[in-house]
Amino acid sequence: MTLIREIPNRELVGYIKQLIEAGRRVTFCPKGQSMWPFIRGGRDNVILTAPGILRRGDILLAEIRPGSYVLHRLIRQEGEQLFLMGDGNVRAIEPCTQAQVIAKVATLIRDGRYIDCDGRVFRQYSFWWMKLAPVRRYLLGIGRRIGIRP
Repeated sequence: MTLIREIPNRELVGYIKQLIEAGRRVTFCPKGQSMWPFIRGGRDNVILTAPGILRRGDILLAEIRPGSYVLHRLIRQEGEQLFLMGDGNVRAIEPCTQAQVIAKVATLIRDGRYIDCDGRVFRQYSFWWMKLAPVRRYLLGIGRRIGIRP
């Protein structure tokens, strides 16, 4: 029998931070739809690692305000200031600093397949999705209308 226990975000992220700082990798199942279509909340899993050197397009776990955490894509960097945006968002951009970044998504696990987030194909898809931000609202709407659900 498998026991499932919901852990408050603050507590969960505290555990994740401790493990990442100890040099471990952490696997968890994110909730929410802000990263759809790249991450399906409640179904996909992600493997987190230490942030290391950050690049545009990386998916980061960050504390954007005290007690408020997001798993969003780095869309722009200006010095120490980072700007994050969920793939399923059309406008909302969250600023944070490098010090607020807790971890980086290294691998996406979908339907038993391991997808390297630093791999050429995944980065190409990510690049084009970021470029399509001005028309993302329409693309997401079309996806919902033809039955593609988050």
